[in-house]
Amino acid sequence: MDGIVRVIGADGAQIDLLIKRADNAVNICEMRYSAIGWKVVRSFVFLLSVLFLLTGCGERPAEPRRVQWPALGTVAAVHSPHPGTARRAKEVCAATYAEADAVFSSWRADSELARVNGRAGTNETIRLSRPLDRLLRSAFALCRESGGAFNPLLGSVMEVWGFNGAAPVTTEPSVAILESALARAEWRGVTFPEPGGIRLPRAGMKLDLGGIAKGACVDAAYQALREAGFRNLLIDLGGNLRALDGSAPGRDGWKTAVRDPFGKVAFAGSFLLRDGEATASSGNYERFITIGDVRYAHIMDGRTGRPVRGIAATTVVAPTAEEADGLSTALFVLGVKDGAALLARHPGCRALWIPDTPDEPTVILSEGWTDFRAHPAFTIRK
Repeated sequence: MDGIVRVIGADGAQIDLLIKRADNAVNICEMRYSAIGWKVVRSFVFLLSVLFLLTGCGERPAEPRRVQWPALGTVAAVHSPHPGTARRAKEVCAATYAEADAVFSSWRADSELARVNGRAGTNETIRLSRPLDRLLRSAFALCRESGGAFNPLLGSVMEVWGFNGAAPVTTEPSVAILESALARAEWRGVTFPEPGGIRLPRAGMKLDLGGIAKGACVDAAYQALREAGFRNLLIDLGGNLRALDGSAPGRDGWKTAVRDPFGKVAFAGSFLLRDGEATASSGNYERFITIGDVRYAHIMDGRTGRPVRGIAATTVVAPTAEEADGLSTALFVLGVKDGAALLARHPGCRALWIPDTPDEPTVILSEGWTDFRAHPAFTIRK
């Protein structure tokens, strides 16, 4: 509140101050006093006490530099070095994610993806919105490129293993059940006969874009924020990150940590995520089931319909979040050797793998890394 504060001391000394409040500070713009000498000094000491109470009791809470909220079945967040910016950026991101959820969600019965899945096996071309058409074409391109290791038709396979809201399982699915689910995940028969249309030839086919959709959502939010004039932001959707400028004017990038999948230390290492770059990670440490004494990750090999074994985590840095998201899943399935061959066909991308060897924590780096710093507990291999 702006105004005049008048303080009258016990000895009659009077001081009038014109004050203006800016953010959380009180600025003294003008001072008039009616006494001099010790009277002024005593009154001014009293005045400082009053101002302390004014700034303390009326102080507004500092604007957060990180804001998070639930979205798309995970935690979304935006980071900014500027107070108040994160809160405003959240509104842009939240609106973008709400629109995407209505299109890409595998969980909502009223999503566009659910509508498309419901028409599988009708032998007709299913009309698609532009966002879904574009993302499905991108997902199937990666599917073909990876030889089916990344497979956007694994909805039925996920369910027989007890994921995606299906009933929990206590034993591995039988050979017959798994073969039936895999038949509904046969991606080679899916066609795009015309722009904005797809044909799913077998009844029961279920598209599942969980391995790439969050990255696409981050890219959409990135574009919306840039067009709105935002700067110096880090967009985060369940660990899918993209940097909009540096972490502050003049800084190179955002220091980004790679989680230790074994939980022995906080992070396996860190690197800088620079303007426009995106990163995504896949791991066996968050969504999994336990059958007997064996833990099975939710990441399935699209070729076998079985949970991937041998890799604990992958991280990819790419020019877009969609590419990083899809590649992190594909490289997790393919492993180091075949994954490196796929990565070589994606300019501007780099990756790391952490083998599932908790007794010998190791980070395997692809070509292209210059600033990765591993935790002392981890050995680096190239």
